Amino acid sequence: MIYPGNGSAGFGAALTAAPAWGDRPFTTLGDFTGDGNADIARVESDGRLMLYSGNGRGGLASPTPIGNGWGGFAQLIGGIDFNGDRKTDLIARTAAGDLLLYTGDVQGGCGHWAATRIGNGWNALSWISHVGDFTGDSRGDLVALAADGRLWLYPTSGQGSWGSPMQIGYGWGSFTAIFGGGDVDGDGAQDIIARSGTGDLLLYPGNGRGGFLSGRVIGAGWNVISQIG
Repeated sequence: MIYPGNGSAGFGAALTAAPAWGDRPFTTLGDFTGDGNADIARVESDGRLMLYSGNGRGGLASPTPIGNGWGGFAQLIGGIDFNGDRKTDLIARTAAGDLLLYTGDVQGGCGHWAATRIGNGWNALSWISHVGDFTGDSRGDLVALAADGRLWLYPTSGQGSWGSPMQIGYGWGSFTAIFGGGDVDGDGAQDIIARSGTGDLLLYPGNGRGGFLSGRVIGAGWNVISQIG
């Protein structure tokens, strides 16, 4: 289901993007194909990575295979231009905690598919998500939840490397989902959305400088949805 934002921290009527989707997790990719529309990807049970191109009207095109052997990854993180070439990249986390970068080519694929390791030790973190330009420096950033409930921001240099990580929150261990929601409230800054154990959806408005304001509830009953974001 697609829940269109209304630009003021609310949602429009839900749209069915793909019927009979099943319970396999998906990965948001940003505009991976370069056509101006947001896309998603899914790893099938046989390890194929399938691209579902957005049509710009809340629907998805028929899937296209763009890779094989992706079944062993613990998580995929899409939507970020990590190397600064203005093409959306895909980051994969291995079970051992390595982060691998697959660079995008705006043709609906990932360049030459040769992975570059850009981090290690990330198996101690969960709910890793791209949060857009959270620090206000025009570069994409990641947030990640540690086992002790601390929330960390991982800024990027925009040239294929990391800035210094920063702790930006604590006590987040009770949330069942944490992800970058874009500019949900329409104030020009990127925001974080979290789901509580009781199914409440909370908005944490970004301040555009790597922090956020107090959270507020923007929805209820979201615990019946298997994946958000």
